[in-house]
Amino acid sequence: MQKTNRFKDKFLIIPASIFSMCKAIMTLKKLQDKFVEDFLSKHPKWNLKKGKLHQEWSFDNFIDAFGFITKVALLAEKINHHPDWKNSYSKVSIELISHDLGGLSDLDLKLAKEIDNISPK
Repeated sequence: MQKTNRFKDKFLIIPASIFSMCKAIMTLKKLQDKFVEDFLSKHPKWNLKKGKLHQEWSFDNFIDAFGFITKVALLAEKINHHPDWKNSYSKVSIELISHDLGGLSDLDLKLAKEIDNISPK
């Protein structure tokens, strides 16, 4: 009985953007404390709370708070790194951590910087 390779003529085509994202995820490492401390010194609105980057905002109303959350969601989706957050009427709190690493990664710092860029002054 002759063996045949039923996958012989099958190819897996992975778009470059997905390949790059997967490669980046595979190389993520938990940041050393000195990098986190350096980030916090340059971004004083963020603080460390139970090992997570944490920040809170207060808006004039629910619509403004929800609009901010929507902007953050688009940023998070773009880099495929999603925050933990809470919203209560006009208040928003965001926590960033790389759960799979059990700590902070470059993606957390990158998303925090992007959030700072869209945060109300």
